[in-house]
Amino acid sequence: MNGLLEILSTKKWMIMPEYVHGSRTMWEQNLNGHIGLEFDKKKKPYAMQLIKSAEDAAPEIKEYQVTEQGKVESRWWMEDMDAPFVNVMPVAGPITREGGACSYGSMDLRDWLMEAANNEFCKAHVFVINSPGGSAWAINDFKQAIEYAHERGQKVYAFVDGLCASAAMYLASVCDEVYYMHPKDLFGSIGVMAVFYTEKNGTTNKYTNETFHELYDPESYDKNKWYRDLADDPKNDKVLIEELKEDGVQFRKDIQAAFPAAKEEHIHGKLFEADKVTGILCDGQMTLGEVITRAFEVANGSAEPITRVKPVAPEDDVPEDDPAPAANANSLTPNNNNSMKEYKNIATACGVEELVQTEEGAHFVPEMLDALDQTLEQHATEKAAAEEKIQTLQGQVDNAQTEREEAVANREKELNEAHEQAIANLNEEHNQAIEKLNTEHTEALQTEKDAREKAEGEAKDLQAKLDEANQIIADQKGQIEAMTAAPAAEKGGSPANNGQGAEAPDAEEGGMPAYDHSKSPKENKEIREAWKKAHQV
Repeated sequence: MNGLLEILSTKKWMIMPEYVHGSRTMWEQNLNGHIGLEFDKKKKPYAMQLIKSAEDAAPEIKEYQVTEQGKVESRWWMEDMDAPFVNVMPVAGPITREGGACSYGSMDLRDWLMEAANNEFCKAHVFVINSPGGSAWAINDFKQAIEYAHERGQKVYAFVDGLCASAAMYLASVCDEVYYMHPKDLFGSIGVMAVFYTEKNGTTNKYTNETFHELYDPESYDKNKWYRDLADDPKNDKVLIEELKEDGVQFRKDIQAAFPAAKEEHIHGKLFEADKVTGILCDGQMTLGEVITRAFEVANGSAEPITRVKPVAPEDDVPEDDPAPAANANSLTPNNNNSMKEYKNIATACGVEELVQTEEGAHFVPEMLDALDQTLEQHATEKAAAEEKIQTLQGQVDNAQTEREEAVANREKELNEAHEQAIANLNEEHNQAIEKLNTEHTEALQTEKDAREKAEGEAKDLQAKLDEANQIIADQKGQIEAMTAAPAAEKGGSPANNGQGAEAPDAEEGGMPAYDHSKSPKENKEIREAWKKAHQV
C-alpha cells in the first residue's frame, strides 16, 4: 500500500503514461472502497557466486534473503561470505522510494547495494530491470548507491529483461554497462511527467458525503501553493511545468552523457526495441549468467570495460594524406606566446585535470572533444533555458505592468465617473433648491399682492361708506340747522299738514328750500348752500 500511496501523493514521475492510465481505475476503486492492497512478503534480493567446475563453467546462483526487519534468512549470510560474489538486485514494476507489495523501493535497493559493497568479497553489482519507470526522486538513491560502489572499485551493470523505460532508463544510464535479454526488449520513454490528484477546499466526496477541508495559517501563503493553484484552476500549471522542464533538461543531459551516440530522436519519449538501439541506448545482448561472468572478468582484469564514444560524422573524417591528422583535426592552433598557459576552464570542460601542451599546441583525444562538445551543448541548453525563462519572466513582468496600467486606468475612470456623477447630483440638487425658492418667492409675492389689492378694495369701500355716512350726518345737521333757523309759525290752529310734517316754505315767502328726497344729499346740500349764500344767511 505504501507504493500506491506514494504514486498518488508524489507529483513528479519518470514513468510510462500507459502504466498510469491503466492503473487509474484500480487506484480509484481502492480509494472509494477503502481497500488495502498488501501481501505478507515480497521478493528478496539475491547474490550470485561464481562456482566453476570442469563440467559446467556457468555461474551458480546462490540466494540470500533479507527480511523487512533486516535479518538474513538463507544459506548465504552477508558477513559469512568467503568467496567472491556479485550482488544482484531486481528492479521490477513501478519504481517508488518506499516500494510496494511486490517490489522493493529505491531506498531498499540503495541500502542493500551499499551493504554489499562494504563486503570484501563483493566484486560487482547487477540490476535486473523490468520496469516502466517511476519516481523522479528515486534516481537520487540509485546515483548515491552507484557512486558508493565506484568509490570501492566495483562496477555496476544493468540487465534488462523486458522493459527499461523512463526512470528505469535513467537507472540504466548511470550503470557502467547495459545489456538486454531479448531483441524485442524495450528501451526509452525518456521524459518527465506529473501524476497526482487534486481536491479543492470545500468539495464533498460523492461516495462518503464527507466535506474536504484544507486550511492554512495566514503566513503560510507559499505552502503547497502550486497544488492549491491547480486545484482552484487547472490552467494554473506554469510553476509545475517549469519544474518538469528543468528535470527533463537534466534527464536528457545525463542520458546523452552516458550514451554519446544517442541523437535527438532517442531522447524525447519514444520507445525502441533493443536491437534497434544497440550501441546507442544499450551495449549488447547477453543472458544474466553471461553478464555475471563478464562482471567477474572485468573485476579480475581478464576483460576490459567498454568505453562509449560518439560516432564520428562522415564530414569529420580526416583525409588519409593529411601529414598531421591529430594536430589538424583535434588540436588548438599553436600559440608560442601562451604555450605554457593553463586553460583550466577548457580542461574542466573536456573532463581532464589539465591540458597537455607542446610546442605544437594542445592536442585533444576524441573523448576530450566529446566532453567539450557535451559541455558546450549543456551550456547552450542551459543558456536557451535561461533565455526562455528570462522571456517568460519578462512576459510576466509585461503582463503585470499591463494589468497594473489597466487597473490604474480603470480605477481613474471609476473615480472620474463617480466625481462627475457627484457633481451632477449636486448641480441637480442646487437647481431644484433654486427653483423651489423661486417658486416659493413668487407665490409669496402673489399672496402679498392679492392681500394688498384686497385691502385697497376694502379701504375704498370703507371710504365710500364713510363719505356716505358723513353726507347723511351733514344733511341731518343741515336739516336741524334749517329747522332751528326757520321763523316760528303763527299761533292759532294746528298746522295745515296736521302733524304730517311741515311744508316747505315757498321761496317767494323767503323760506329755505325743503329737503328734496328725490335728490342726493349732496345735491340737497348744494341747493341749500346756494340759498344761504343768496340770502346771506
